[in-house]
Amino acid sequence: VFSLGTLGYLLTGTPGSAASILGVASSVGHQISQSIAPLELVTIYGIGIGPPAALIGRPDSNGVIGDSLGGYQVLFNGAPAPLLYASSSQINLIVPASIANSTSTSIQIVKPEGTLAVPPFSVVPWLPVIFSDISNSAAPALNQDGTLNSPANPAAAGSIVAIWLTGIGSATGADNMINIPAPRQSNLPVRILGQDGMGRDDVPEQVLYAGDAPEQPSGVSQINFRLPPKRSGSPAYEKFFVSVGAVVSDVFYIWVK
Repeated sequence: VFSLGTLGYLLTGTPGSAASILGVASSVGHQISQSIAPLELVTIYGIGIGPPAALIGRPDSNGVIGDSLGGYQVLFNGAPAPLLYASSSQINLIVPASIANSTSTSIQIVKPEGTLAVPPFSVVPWLPVIFSDISNSAAPALNQDGTLNSPANPAAAGSIVAIWLTGIGSATGADNMINIPAPRQSNLPVRILGQDGMGRDDVPEQVLYAGDAPEQPSGVSQINFRLPPKRSGSPAYEKFFVSVGAVVSDVFYIWVK
């Protein structure tokens, strides 16, 4: 089986033979990555890499997410990753916080019958990836009234919207927990950048909260920000980016009226 990705990646697999890795990507993104960040939600795709029957990682009574499903583990520089989902073709996990001081990481899938090595990845401090739909641009944002933002339900200009992302770590530093209901603000230099109507894409918007997403797994972050005032002749949507330090996310769109 051969699969050619949009960025020119060629993935190969051989069904019916030994297990093989097809690719690694952010769990909320739509393209293969060559880098990973601590506490990022990541998916490994392959053939025969996990249990034949899909298993879902569930937190225990203390909110701790386990690092083994059906006898399968994924190790980053030897440290086990918390597992959210595992099947024969896909494993979803949280990248361990312990790789933060490394520039690269080895990845191993530990199976009951042996160990499968994944090519090493470079490690970056932050890799913001926005939760988005299949178009990889429209964010499943919430309007200020708690309803889902959409073309049929745009947010009012100047109101507050919330988006979700991964790849910017956690305010607590824990990589295997369900975030507590009371959110914790991040101390990272997180910004929302929008347009000014004159072609500039680096206009900062007002961020009211950037930190752990309440009641979500470690590594899932939430940003609440205020939309800019409506501009004369502006389109039905506004274009934004997330900036963390010098790292900028892909573009995402919010529908605005």
